[in-house]
This record gives sequence, C-alpha cells and structure tokens, in this order.
Amino acid sequence: MPNIKVPSSGVDIAQIASRYGQARLQAEDERLLIFATLGMSQAALVKLAKQAARSGAVMVFRGVDGGLAGGNWARSVEAFKPIAEAGASIQIHPELFKAYRVTQAPTFILTAPVHGDACVSDRAKACDKALRSVGDVSLDYVLERWSAGSGELANEARRRLARIEGQP
Repeated sequence: MPNIKVPSSGVDIAQIASRYGQARLQAEDERLLIFATLGMSQAALVKLAKQAARSGAVMVFRGVDGGLAGGNWARSVEAFKPIAEAGASIQIHPELFKAYRVTQAPTFILTAPVHGDACVSDRAKACDKALRSVGDVSLDYVLERWSAGSGELANEARRRLARIEGQP
C-alpha cells in the first residue's frame, strides 16, 4: 500500500465518508463507458481520458498484466497515472467486459439509466439496451454519430457531447 499521510489531529471517518458521498452525488451515473486497455498508446489513452473527464464517462479496464499482487502494484499505479491526471474516472471491472461482450478496445457504450453494474447481474435484459461503437476513434466522434439518432440515448449523447465542447 502507498504511504498515506494522516493529519496529526487524526482521521475523521465521518468527514471522509461525507466527502465521498458528495463526490458520488456529483459523479455521473456511469451510463457512458469507455472500455480501454493499457496496451493502447499513451497518447490515445490520455486523449480519451480528457474527453471522459469532460463528458462524465468512466474508463473501464479489464485488469493489469500480472495483477495487482506483489511488486506489480507500483507498476500498475504508474501505468494509470497519466489517465488519472487527465481527470478520468477509472474502474478495473472485468465483469463489465464480460457483461457487454467487449472484445476490442476502445469500445464505447452508452446505456439507459438503470444499467451499468445492473448489466452484470442481468446480462440478457440490461446489456442489450445500449448504443455501442468499437474502434480507434475519439469520444467526441462517437457521440456525434450517436447524436444523429433520436430518442433518449441520442439526447444523452448530445448532452455529453456539449460537455466535451465546453457548453453547459
């Protein structure tokens, strides 16, 4: 584990929990997922991470080579550092890869409001009601294509695209 500096006044667990709860309220609802791999170029990952941060998307990774055990922890943290510094939310969630049948990276998924982790527990119903794009493209490109449609998911794509473009 990394060294964690504890204030001399001690740790207020209630304050930490409150801050976490506020952050979760401000975070997106994990409807926009970018499935990626650390095998992608760092430039592509950082570009996607910046767009993910602006749009409220979550970058999902299957895992890291060698796992997180032993001496691999520091190497793994270092690999994710540029993505985290770009402001992206990151999850290591191999079950989401299975649930959405992701076999290529990047894969972009926009779901209806009740999906995300619900897709893991109810694959047959939840995972199929989503927009999906696969390929080495940017998030704004994908959102532009999805925005051309109609319905709730197209509206959500337009909202996320506007956030990338700096509109409220």
